[in-house]
Amino acid sequence: MTEFKNHPIDNKILEALEENGIITPTEIQQLALPHAIGGKDIFGLAQTGSGKTAAFAIPLLQHIVSKPAKRLPHRPRSLVLAPTRELAQQIQKNLELFGKYLHSKTVVIYGGVSYDRQIRSLKKGVDIVIATPGRLLDLFEKELISFESIEILVLDEVDRMLDMGFIPDIERIQKALPAKKQTMLFSATMPKSIEAISNKFLHQAVKIQAAPANTIAEKIDQSACFVQPRKKTDLLRQLLENRPDEKTLVFTKTKYTTDELCDRLSQSLTNRIESMHGGMSQRARKKALSNFKTDKCHVLIATDVASRGLDVNDIKCVINYDLPDDIESYIHRIGRTARAGKSGEAISLICRQERILFQKLRSLSDITLNTAQPFHCSDTEKACTSKKRQQSKESSRPWHKPKKPSSSKPFFKKKSKHHGKKTLQLTTS
Repeated sequence: MTEFKNHPIDNKILEALEENGIITPTEIQQLALPHAIGGKDIFGLAQTGSGKTAAFAIPLLQHIVSKPAKRLPHRPRSLVLAPTRELAQQIQKNLELFGKYLHSKTVVIYGGVSYDRQIRSLKKGVDIVIATPGRLLDLFEKELISFESIEILVLDEVDRMLDMGFIPDIERIQKALPAKKQTMLFSATMPKSIEAISNKFLHQAVKIQAAPANTIAEKIDQSACFVQPRKKTDLLRQLLENRPDEKTLVFTKTKYTTDELCDRLSQSLTNRIESMHGGMSQRARKKALSNFKTDKCHVLIATDVASRGLDVNDIKCVINYDLPDDIESYIHRIGRTARAGKSGEAISLICRQERILFQKLRSLSDITLNTAQPFHCSDTEKACTSKKRQQSKESSRPWHKPKKPSSSKPFFKKKSKHHGKKTLQLTTS
């Protein structure tokens, strides 16, 4: 199987990927990377959880390495547009993770918050801007960002941006960008409207389609257990006791929790347990993984460092002791079971504070609610299964208006005058 090191990717990027257990490209990454790094326009059809973020994030970082340039105030070289602040923040998180050793600079721009921090970052100079369309246009109209140096444009989840009414804003941004640039467009679906948009934005694009990421879930029996935080370890212990001979992978969010669980469970279970996280040396991680592969231990407790590139075909069960931060990571986690045509089981231990992501997961896949387990918490179940979902701070506070950059002045003069220009309203996109 092809690995990232077989692609023309800088060693510093490869080192950051390997540190996070990202060794083998997903299908969309394998198909997109050669063309994206080569500078071609891309039209990628891929669902959430397919790894599409890395499919464009790695080429963006590779561009910084292969074509170095001095950072200029207010003039980024690459622009990523996303429909929501949450997705924009997640993209920035991945760019910072993969570009750890490049010392690249990014800024995420979205509405509903003060302008000041965003403007300060732009003034210092950044390589990549990740933005929602409304706030970006607002800054552009105030002449606080220039698009003159943009060399790469990425449009992520275009179908969602279409549903949210952002296409007119995106078209205005597109007209202000240089004609000569690379454009990458990603969408989960391709109705005629998306095809029409791609024809406007792309030039001789390479069309790439990855198999839906969620198909693997059809082989996995997914279930959720509602539990109070203080009872989580007791529930996990019982689940492992009921599977004494099954190879089980347990995911946590922090290395502290990983080590603590390993110590506590090793005292009460006959199963040999190993831990694996980013704070361990490469040698220690390899040893833990080797013991898990060769059945010297049946339980591996790990952070997300093990969720990608973990090549073990006979994992019977994946347990999410903590839910991850996003759906993509959840799909990568449970994808460690039901491999090579086998069936598998994925169990998530859900606390009240994890209800928002859990509700999103339920809308995407069939998750059985296990209310028969002895540590069941009915209050948590009610909070997690209520039809009334908690909204983001932006949408739940429509009266909130971000502080305007009254003290900020345009840093450049536009080359042409725009007659009949409409006043833009601030958006909380």
